[in-house]
Amino acid sequence: MDPRPSIDLKELPLKADSPDDEFNNSLPTPNLQSYTDYKLLYVNSRNSLAIHRARDVQDPTKTVICKSYVLGGEEQGDERLRSEFDILQTIHGLTSDIDINNNNNNNILSIRDSRRRSSDSNSCENSKQSLNLHRIIRPIDLVYNDERKLILLLKDFGGVPLREYVFGHHKRDRMLFSPTSPLPSLSLEDFLSIAIQLCEGLRAIHDASVTHKDINPDNIICKKTDDGPQIQIIDFNLAEISGQENQQLTHMGLHGTLAYLSPEQTGRTNRFVDYRTDMYSLGITFWEILVGYPPFEFKDPMVNFIFFFFFK
Repeated sequence: MDPRPSIDLKELPLKADSPDDEFNNSLPTPNLQSYTDYKLLYVNSRNSLAIHRARDVQDPTKTVICKSYVLGGEEQGDERLRSEFDILQTIHGLTSDIDINNNNNNNILSIRDSRRRSSDSNSCENSKQSLNLHRIIRPIDLVYNDERKLILLLKDFGGVPLREYVFGHHKRDRMLFSPTSPLPSLSLEDFLSIAIQLCEGLRAIHDASVTHKDINPDNIICKKTDDGPQIQIIDFNLAEISGQENQQLTHMGLHGTLAYLSPEQTGRTNRFVDYRTDMYSLGITFWEILVGYPPFEFKDPMVNFIFFFFFK
């Protein structure tokens, strides 16, 4: 009997190549006139979040990532998109100006970015910081489409979720958490390269006084290159700026992916959530991609019930 308990604590994505093709293909696209050839990459039927890849109409060689809430809940979804956009701007050192574009066929509220340039841009420290920022997904724009739905545009890094890169699939429920499970197909050299890049990315995030709060193998994109695996950290939906006046001790609900959640994020330790929570989640992620499963997984329904009862 496997002594390691397991619990699936987060809505899993439906991929475009999954058995839910009919549902996925029926979803509305962001429908921005500047982009075409929308391909669904992810959809969460619980909160209506959808992520598409789209091709630039003027330059078909360029693609972008479009993040939107397509099935309703616009008010809360728009708030999340604005928050994520602001967080990413903070990390990348960007500023924004609101510009209302009223073209013939468009009514788009566009938030434009302009980089704050340092007078010491050639310094070694700034060069390192610039390299670290490559480990973080970059925002492009925040726009309304013709249906007045807010769309977050992100630079397309390519690649696949780290879980898929390491294990060959994305969905957690396809993994067999047992001693007989196949080990990850990742060399020690590649692991060390990925680990160093993740540490660099987290340093850039924390240097901007931001806490990600949901580091896990699904929120890390990885692609194979001639120089080895390259990663980017994505999904800043739960991220917060440290030291905000409205920051409170976490008591109401659980936010994040529980298998990677730090104790302070459960609200049961009476402690503030800060950058250390990302370090905890990073350690869990390292464990999983090395061993093949996370250290805390609860499959027993009774353990599941008790766990939620104490963390409620």
